[in-house]
Amino acid sequence: MQVLAKKLNFSLAWKNSPGQWGFARPIGKSTGLMKMTQQEKVHFAIGCLAMDPDRYRYLKAGVSHYTSKILFAVPHGRPYTALEKLIGPFQTSVLVMQAFVLLVTCVVVLILRFTNSKVRAFVYGRGTTTPLLNAIAILFGVSISRPPVRNFARTLLFLWLMYGFIFASLYQGSLYSYLQKPMHYPPLKTMQEIDRSGLHYYMVDIGTRFFVHNPSIVRRTIIIPPGKDSLGLMVANLGLNQLTDGVVLTPMDLVAYNNRVNPRSRFVHIAREHVSVFPVGLYYPKQSALRDVFDEQVRMIVPSGLVSYWIERYGDYDFFARPIEKSEPRKLSNAHLVGAYQLYGCCLGVSVGVFLVELTVPRLLALGAFLRRLID
Repeated sequence: MQVLAKKLNFSLAWKNSPGQWGFARPIGKSTGLMKMTQQEKVHFAIGCLAMDPDRYRYLKAGVSHYTSKILFAVPHGRPYTALEKLIGPFQTSVLVMQAFVLLVTCVVVLILRFTNSKVRAFVYGRGTTTPLLNAIAILFGVSISRPPVRNFARTLLFLWLMYGFIFASLYQGSLYSYLQKPMHYPPLKTMQEIDRSGLHYYMVDIGTRFFVHNPSIVRRTIIIPPGKDSLGLMVANLGLNQLTDGVVLTPMDLVAYNNRVNPRSRFVHIAREHVSVFPVGLYYPKQSALRDVFDEQVRMIVPSGLVSYWIERYGDYDFFARPIEKSEPRKLSNAHLVGAYQLYGCCLGVSVGVFLVELTVPRLLALGAFLRRLID
């Protein structure tokens, strides 16, 4: 507008609409900026105004100078829980393989339990009464009080020790870094993921027109009340992590502007699927004579590349860039070790359960005989 003002020799006096964009309707029923334009309280309207049939009907539309998108700004991904961080150093495939190894170990011990004592002494040593417990203890770095004597049993023990040492070393080396990182799940990417998440849909009143035929979205919609840059504040709250219970329907450029003026720590993510693509232009009162004069200048400015240049300076459109994570040594705190405390509590619960079973076994002879045969 400053270029047009300089070229056509007029001055600018800006007015903000108290009702934001508003709806274009018959005279006397319009709202927001559409009402101001229709009642000729302003000479023209500008502000990411989409070319819309209702606006065509009640206002005079200028030529489009830019094409934007309507999409959802989404909150940061959910942070990992303390227990999820404990399994973070390994991919799921590694954990599945570890579970498979332990399962095979349990099966082998169970099968050997029903063989004669010579076979058991050959495999895991004479006098070993708790082979499964020993295997788990070695895996976690605990020593055993009575190592096997025979060569084959010692070889199995050596291989299991090497496996447990390598596995534990790799885990501990990675765990220190994982515990200190502010790890999050990736943000929502698609409309389907947003729908399954159960989050609310925050939007201004005119945004509801995109979802009139989608009652599941309408039921979860929360209208953003009109106010000075209320939509921009909602987008900024997503970056500040102050809005976590919903997504915000917004023009792409509003998110890009937020990501440029705010630090990387306030980066706002968007869904990869857009709701609508729309051309943007100016609107004038029905009786205005400015449209043809302005359109002639706009048609010369757009091909020159000035609009594209201004847009690049306006915002950061690299929405899917990952902020660089700083890795600095920090002292571990109780917050980092919550997962370990929770795991310790679970183990204490299991030990109490085993203790109660031991107290109950003498009274149940059949159960006691079965457990002695299975464990001893």
